[in-house]
Amino acid sequence: MTTRNSTSSDPGRAVVVFAIAGLASSVLFWMARNTGEDPRLPDVAATFAQEPVFPAAVIVQATVDQRETSGASARVRAAPAVPIDDAADRDPPRLPTTPVTEDDHYREFRALAAADLGALEALIPAVLDGDAPDCRRVALLRVLFDSRSTVTADTFTRTIRNLPESSSGSRGDSVPGFAVTFLAKRAAREPGALAILERVAFDGGAPMPEGLRRRAAAAFAVAADGSALDRLPTLVAREVDDALILGVTAALTQNPHVTAVDRALSRMGLPLPDRSVVPSPER
Repeated sequence: MTTRNSTSSDPGRAVVVFAIAGLASSVLFWMARNTGEDPRLPDVAATFAQEPVFPAAVIVQATVDQRETSGASARVRAAPAVPIDDAADRDPPRLPTTPVTEDDHYREFRALAAADLGALEALIPAVLDGDAPDCRRVALLRVLFDSRSTVTADTFTRTIRNLPESSSGSRGDSVPGFAVTFLAKRAAREPGALAILERVAFDGGAPMPEGLRRRAAAAFAVAADGSALDRLPTLVAREVDDALILGVTAALTQNPHVTAVDRALSRMGLPLPDRSVVPSPER
């Protein structure tokens, strides 16, 4: 037996089905026109709202096509992001410092003196009275003396009188002590050094540190030549420091100008040393 389709056998039922389908289509069309949305499409906004958020570190580079600028079409591409280096906020690396020696300062001052001695002399207050290290002060004194500056005597005298007798240098002596020793080593062959020692020891002006003045007087007595030895009795006669006088008397025995030394001692009323006794060599 053959079974016939119920729809084709019932024309009335088919009409009802087609009517319902048409009504549904009309409702869908009306909804799309009034809401601007196609109910058949998925809710895109809701879909994205459910998507996971991109990590903050992800940099999105956007390209804007056909942007109108002054009537002309141009393609604008966002500049690539530059990573921020927090190292820029750190302190810059410090280079190791190399200690500057006395010889380094000496070469600096020597070159300046050769180019412009007046420029070197203009540095004296800043170096001696400022916070310069002792090695720089010593180097300045050396260059002034070696350059035959006209302010050498004044500078040495002021250094011995005013600078503190404390040491921060590698020579193991204060700057004033160095100045006296420096002059003493040169006094026998450098008249300028001998004259500064005489000034420091016997000038009678502003008071000098007692120990430095005695050292200068003894150094003068050892290195003095004939004319300086002839002045010595007068210088000692007005001296009131007994320790200084004793130091000068002892230093005269080391002076090689025997005749002038004996003459000076006689004028000072002091006994002459017995030079006939030759010390025997030690065994």
